[in-house]
Amino acid sequence: MVTVGVATQASLRCLRVLDSTSSGSYSDILTAMAFIRDLESSRRATYRKQYGNASMSTFPAALMSMSFGGAYSTSLNSMTVSLVALGTHASVAMGNSGVAACGTGSNGFSPAAVADSSPVIAVGSSGATDVFSTFSNWGDCLTLTAPGENVLGAWPTASGANNTYALLSGTSMAAPLVSGAVASFIAQWPKSISRDVTTRQSWLTARLISHAHVQ
Repeated sequence: MVTVGVATQASLRCLRVLDSTSSGSYSDILTAMAFIRDLESSRRATYRKQYGNASMSTFPAALMSMSFGGAYSTSLNSMTVSLVALGTHASVAMGNSGVAACGTGSNGFSPAAVADSSPVIAVGSSGATDVFSTFSNWGDCLTLTAPGENVLGAWPTASGANNTYALLSGTSMAAPLVSGAVASFIAQWPKSISRDVTTRQSWLTARLISHAHVQ
């Protein structure tokens, strides 16, 4: 077994919202996000009760890594924004249709479309030479790009065997890399990462870009 990712010490909670064919419903996704909302509300209340209000500047913030999306959904967008407002960071995939995806209605891809008006990090894909991937969605809501071509990740075999890996491409590969970087920043700079939502995205984006380089 190998360990892949950039925040190998992070504590993970995996919520399955898609089936084995990568299909699912927004109702299932919203149920999972409501679980996160309730869990984070409880965790914050427990931390505040134990350490006091002054300690919330160093509260270990949570992060949602959302490698999914689909047709524009007001409900999904609203739930994503409400979780970010609560203090939960969100790194979301831009989608893989190679189109402008930041509008509303048929022109929007949720939840990435809300990133142009909220502190959500919408992640597109680039390749090894830092060229924007042809499959990656784009638009004003795109926050930044991350490696999304031929990324090593866990992947089950047809027989269902565990502990297998594959080279995968898509914004669903790029978003978790940004999630790992943000998780590392949460550990290193808790006070900065816990700023109010109006300043947090610009701080995170600047930090992500300043640490980025092509190998």
